[in-house]
Amino acid sequence: CDALSGSLPPMVHFLGSVEYERQQHEYFILQQTDIRPSCRVIPATPSDISLIMETVTFMYFSVRSGGYLSWPGSNVN
Repeated sequence: CDALSGSLPPMVHFLGSVEYERQQHEYFILQQTDIRPSCRVIPATPSDISLIMETVTFMYFSVRSGGYLSWPGSNVN
């Protein structure tokens, strides 16, 4: 998170920030609110995504998309 924050400061939101908490309440499945990543990154361009992927290559990370699946539990950790 710190490395990304240095490269993409306006796009990195840390635990406890207003944007982080807003996103925390946008999950489709209630169980997903138990997942609390260290930070959230909201890329704006393909170049941002490339920089993010180069930075997190050797770290644990997940990607959240905007879609939903109709099968219960299909997108729960």
